Amino acid sequence: MSPQKFADYQSIYTHSSRVCFNQYKKARIECFRRTDDNLWLLQFYEPDKVNFALSSVKFEGKIEEVYQEVDFPSEEKIPENR
Repeated sequence: MSPQKFADYQSIYTHSSRVCFNQYKKARIECFRRTDDNLWLLQFYEPDKVNFALSSVKFEGKIEEVYQEVDFPSEEKIPENR
């Protein structure tokens, strides 16, 4: 996600979380949550984490379940601008 796009999301008062799923290099889910102090906290999940929860969408599961049908490209095939 570009810095400008994230800044746009931050400016939406009712927007309290943003979830990003990596689709280029490895299984990784990043969850940005707005705190009571109006700060954004990053929590990320990788395959070594057994379970994770995304309370904003009432989801609980495992990284391997989310990425079960994803084949990541080799390093030389990853787009340069990602």
